[in-house]
Amino acid sequence: MYKMNQSVLVLRHFIEYHYDTIQNEIKHCMNALPVVSKKIRSRHLTEDDLELARTADGWIHGWTDNWFVLGFVLKGQQLPTASYCPSIVRCIVNTIINDACILVGLSWLKPSCLIPFHTDEEGTAPDKLRYRLFLYGILVPDGCWVDSKNMKRNIKQKTIIELDPHAEYSIGNDSDQDQVMLYIKVLDLD
Repeated sequence: MYKMNQSVLVLRHFIEYHYDTIQNEIKHCMNALPVVSKKIRSRHLTEDDLELARTADGWIHGWTDNWFVLGFVLKGQQLPTASYCPSIVRCIVNTIINDACILVGLSWLKPSCLIPFHTDEEGTAPDKLRYRLFLYGILVPDGCWVDSKNMKRNIKQKTIIELDPHAEYSIGNDSDQDQVMLYIKVLDLD
């Protein structure tokens, strides 16, 4: 097993090497899996939201219009939907310590979609576990961005953005095409 920084580098190289296959797997997910009626209710990732990811058999509505999520790995366990993207799941299982892997999935923003400022974790008390969040651009047209700590950055295909899930951030798709990013939330082991 690797430390997290090494894991992210291995993951990036794997995705770059298998990029066409992974893009095709994700496009297949977008077309083959339904958007289910379940919806994330909170602007913080709660145990209820994780249970939604565990039991969903398709894309879950985010808490803003035209945003959908699909889970593959939850708390080290593969979900049934993982079979739709075997290349990504195989790489993650082989590079990231399973107990450290809290959530792996896809975030799909339709055109002109905005996810308002939010955090993925409530509070930053010293007794709380620290997490790291990585977003990897898979299908990213021009006009997609993330704003974290008052720093707005463009999102590009084949790039990784690391965010502090305890700090507020916002994501937008100002284009007329779909945006899909790989979402990886892990325990901070470094």
